[in-house]
Amino acid sequence: MNSLLTAEAAAKLLTISTKQLRDLAIAGEIAFVDVGLSSRPSRRYLLADIEEFIAKRRTTVTPALVAKGRRLASVARQDEVPDFQKILSDRRAEKKKATEDRLRKRREDALKINANRSKSGAGSLGK
Repeated sequence: MNSLLTAEAAAKLLTISTKQLRDLAIAGEIAFVDVGLSSRPSRRYLLADIEEFIAKRRTTVTPALVAKGRRLASVARQDEVPDFQKILSDRRAEKKKATEDRLRKRREDALKINANRSKSGAGSLGK
């Protein structure tokens, strides 16, 4: 039978802190043996369980595969590169013109309303 390791010894084998080891045990990632008699667990770890944890977590990173013949992004030709400053200034000019048109329309409507009021008001005074 394997001997039991303390949290400090097991953490040292894994090169992690005892807090990280405790969190892994609570999450069920690594097995432990509760040797305590109280409600608070007194955890010990089997070397076999530590080795099993390492084997489960062992991974390799592979580069993402790109399908041959497919472009991931379109590349614009040099003469097709948009002039973002011009686009922005054009949009601002359009917005400014629309705002000015809207304000002009409101002023005209207000003048018409005032003219109608003054006509109707003058007629009632004369009666």
